[in-house]
Amino acid sequence: MGQFEELRAALPEVLAGANQAIEDTLRAELTALYGPKLARRWEVLGFTSGADGEGGMLASVRVFTEDPYVYGYEFGTRAHVIVPRTRRALRFDAGGGTVFATIVHHPGTKPHDRREAIEAALAESAEIEWDSAISALLDSASA
Repeated sequence: MGQFEELRAALPEVLAGANQAIEDTLRAELTALYGPKLARRWEVLGFTSGADGEGGMLASVRVFTEDPYVYGYEFGTRAHVIVPRTRRALRFDAGGGTVFATIVHHPGTKPHDRREAIEAALAESAEIEWDSAISALLDSASA
């Protein structure tokens, strides 16, 4: 097997390790921005990459959610009424204590619009991870 074939065979494993590092960065970013409960509700839609024309990599990372709570947090909600579906009362923490109510008139939520910032941070992380992984692979081949 020639050197090129060895590099080609090793590339998927090297990039899988880099992608795992990017996924870990995603989880850390989402947890920092949304807290652990909402962070678990996001999914990575996909990674794409290509050459930047200067010997480096350009990356794009898409995140996605269909979760209505995350969607409402990200894009905002109008004022709405919340009623219990399966119990006789709603239970939530407010004002330093536990509150029970049969109906809540929610004032709505302002949009937070952090998805683009997350995708930009992850694209930067992806470029660094992929550049590092490919450079290490090439360095090991030339040694």
